[in-house]
Amino acid sequence: MFLHIGSDAILPYREIVAILDAELLRHSQAVHDLVVLQQLEKRVTDLSGGQPRSIVVADRGIFLSPISVLTLRRRGNVLVSEGAAPAR
Repeated sequence: MFLHIGSDAILPYREIVAILDAELLRHSQAVHDLVVLQQLEKRVTDLSGGQPRSIVVADRGIFLSPISVLTLRRRGNVLVSEGAAPAR
């Protein structure tokens, strides 16, 4: 199954490691450092136009999404409730 994370980007569930609130960029030094390190390796994709609401950590890099964590969670829960549990 796939999750639409903003713009024209979709990710397979099996590639998603974590979905974090973008507020952590300001409040968590560890999350901020992770994103900065990934930016240095050119593994950050900003889908949000500079105003991220969530951070999607995936096998292929980090995506800054304009979609809230709650909305992404709901999209995932709809698939789970339909019997298609996200595979890892």
